[in-house]
Amino acid sequence: MLGKLLKYEWKATSRVFLPFYGAILLFAIVNRFFFMLNQGNTEKGGLLAIPSGLAMMVYVLAIAATFILTFVVMIQRYYKNLLGDEGYLMFTLPVTPQQNIVAKLLMSVAWEVISFLVVILSLFAMLAQADFFEKFNQLITAFYNWSVPFDKNVFIAWMVASVFVSLFSSILYIYASISIGQLFTRHKLIASFGAFIALNFVSQLVSSIIVAIIYVINPNGINIDESQLTTGLMSLFFGSILLLNILFGIGYYIISNVILNKKLNLE
Repeated sequence: MLGKLLKYEWKATSRVFLPFYGAILLFAIVNRFFFMLNQGNTEKGGLLAIPSGLAMMVYVLAIAATFILTFVVMIQRYYKNLLGDEGYLMFTLPVTPQQNIVAKLLMSVAWEVISFLVVILSLFAMLAQADFFEKFNQLITAFYNWSVPFDKNVFIAWMVASVFVSLFSSILYIYASISIGQLFTRHKLIASFGAFIALNFVSQLVSSIIVAIIYVINPNGINIDESQLTTGLMSLFFGSILLLNILFGIGYYIISNVILNKKLNLE
């Protein structure tokens, strides 16, 4: 059933996102065309200044609109589809609240990632030259030749893991805020915003307490070999952030799930 929910979410949201992706790629190609015309030709560059400027402005606006739209659709799909008028239909289907939450979470993360990849692809289409891959390889080589006292592969792995876990946790944070807000009979959106602030305060407080406890237990840091000190501290830093985001994400998920199971208020 989760697969069917994901398919339904994909159909409902792709019709919104795909036109924006098409506009981004189209104007990336248009801007590349203007760059080619302007290159080494001052006279044409002056004549094309206005249209090329407009094309670049539309391209930038399309990128900004896509990321804003991703955020708005993420909220709308959860609020309107589960807690609004459509909720009466969704909760008559043979699916659990857990499956509804997971389906919307996975699709929100997917669109965040797809939006990022489309922007990267558009930049490549607009700016890449014939020697792009050679320069990219040189950049990678320079990164690995960069003399730093930490393992670069470990750093990259921690960064990727932290970004993805943070993405999941932040979306669940919004879901939990919206779920708490619907407990109120009036001004649900305002209540959701208040819950958003309250959850943020609680999260910051819990994080501060955990950091204080770790410092009290082990004020001198961790005992590792001096040659691996920076890598060890980096792993401790990223690992702590990762663990906190996982715990908070689980907490946000539990809040949303309990409310949808026990306290659902569609009035």
